[in-house]
Amino acid sequence: MNRELILYYGILILGIITLFGGIFFTIDTWKDSTETFKDKLQFIFITLLGFGLLYWTVPSLSQIVFKDYAVIKGDCYVEENSGKTQSMSIIFDSTEDYEDFTFQDYPELGAYGEDVPYFCRVISTKNHRFPISYKIYDSKTHKQLSSSEDD
Repeated sequence: MNRELILYYGILILGIITLFGGIFFTIDTWKDSTETFKDKLQFIFITLLGFGLLYWTVPSLSQIVFKDYAVIKGDCYVEENSGKTQSMSIIFDSTEDYEDFTFQDYPELGAYGEDVPYFCRVISTKNHRFPISYKIYDSKTHKQLSSSEDD
């Protein structure tokens, strides 16, 4: 299982825990008259956070469980994402839709940015919310340069 799927399931589980935990503690604090209004609002916020996480992940659940994926192929470029964790974005801008897929994996390529074209193959959910895997090829020779899959 790759990092993207682990991240997806982690967000899904976190959403379930925060939603049901938030509901339980919200009801419990409303019953207890000694709780402050601030405490009550905190648990309402936790409940809404859990709902938001589930709203974001559940539409893709059947696609991930049944491996009903979309394959996006075409000319692309790769950008490094700065921050604490090394990640990268594969961007398809030659299509009518601007597609940007962010992966936690970080390939060692010769160059990054819009000036360096590659040919990419990205597998994602059909609604394009969650990327699953990628392969990056040289744009001229179509020789595979990097992949997130274990081959």
